[in-house]
Amino acid sequence: MSNNLLRVFTKCILLLFFSDLLWAKQYQSHDSSGLALGAKLIANYAKSAQALQIDGKTATFKTGGAGLRLEADHSCWGRFFVSAGGGYSPSEQASFLSVTLSGSADGTFYGFGYERDFKLSPRWDAEFVADYVAYDLSGDLSGSYNDRQVDAEITTDTTQQEISLGLRYSLTETTSVYFGGGSTDWTLDAIADGTSGAIRATTEALADGSDMFKFIGVRFDFWDIPVSVTLKRSKLSVDNEVDLNTIDIDLTLSRNLWF
Repeated sequence: MSNNLLRVFTKCILLLFFSDLLWAKQYQSHDSSGLALGAKLIANYAKSAQALQIDGKTATFKTGGAGLRLEADHSCWGRFFVSAGGGYSPSEQASFLSVTLSGSADGTFYGFGYERDFKLSPRWDAEFVADYVAYDLSGDLSGSYNDRQVDAEITTDTTQQEISLGLRYSLTETTSVYFGGGSTDWTLDAIADGTSGAIRATTEALADGSDMFKFIGVRFDFWDIPVSVTLKRSKLSVDNEVDLNTIDIDLTLSRNLWF
């Protein structure tokens, strides 16, 4: 069923894309140099509602951070972007030798992608997005087992490749609401290298999947700064199936501040 939906989704994207390119070719003469550079402050946070069960091990799918996104927006060809940033998590948990460990962790992320807007009517727009993002998280966690201290260094590498199609309805010139859905291909590689007394061991949990997601959001101006807030809901399917909740916030920077 997911493959059929993806085929239909892809055909719709290609139809919209090439029809819009034909329109752009017809009217290209009105703006032949329509390239604009932009920047946004971005923040995101995602966490699985429960721990993932992977071959008898448990791992929490948690990503997030804040950073900067740079964009190159062409009036005919769409918007290309790159992003990077970092984050800090005060409460990470993982299992190591049947012991639940907890502690803090910090990490970095980077990504890139492409967006394309399609004007459907004076108030309705469609938006196609394809992006990739990678998160690297590491931290020193600790716990106890039979009154013995257990310490471990945890590293988690997570990637997400997403493709989505949304509809946006403009309420005013500066305020709009949007919704849509898509699919994500994700990977998780969590490694724990720890000690308990004289015992040293390393465990690893590997998982990947392809799942559908839905999103809803709002765009508005706050003190003349364009702001977008997006809520996303999806499911991750491994040995168990868990909900993944995500929030994304971005603030468009004035060109006077950086260019």
